[in-house]
Amino acid sequence: MNNKEFVNIAMHQDERNIFEKYFGNIEMIPNELKEFFKKYNPVDVEVTMDGNAIHFFPVEELESLQDEYELGSENFVFSTCNGDPIFYNTEGVFSCYHGATSVKSEKLAANFGEFLNLINR
Repeated sequence: MNNKEFVNIAMHQDERNIFEKYFGNIEMIPNELKEFFKKYNPVDVEVTMDGNAIHFFPVEELESLQDEYELGSENFVFSTCNGDPIFYNTEGVFSCYHGATSVKSEKLAANFGEFLNLINR
């Protein structure tokens, strides 16, 4: 799924979801996610995936989100599900339990576009 299709589905799920173009620095964002955050910065976005609420964070909160979850520089947290981080790395999109003593990741998708396909229509 492309980014625009995801935005349309998110707006269909809840018209209160807010996306805006972002004009600031996005150097910290991995290349695969840059276009999404530049064109469709999720200012206030929550969508449903398999009955679970997925909260996307805006660019302005991404740096502090990395500090909060401390998953290492190779993992980029961009959303959460019930407080558990959803993160991107070069291997795909993953989630893990927040606060666990050892991090065991679950692969959700091979890439960001595939992850967006998981969102309920």
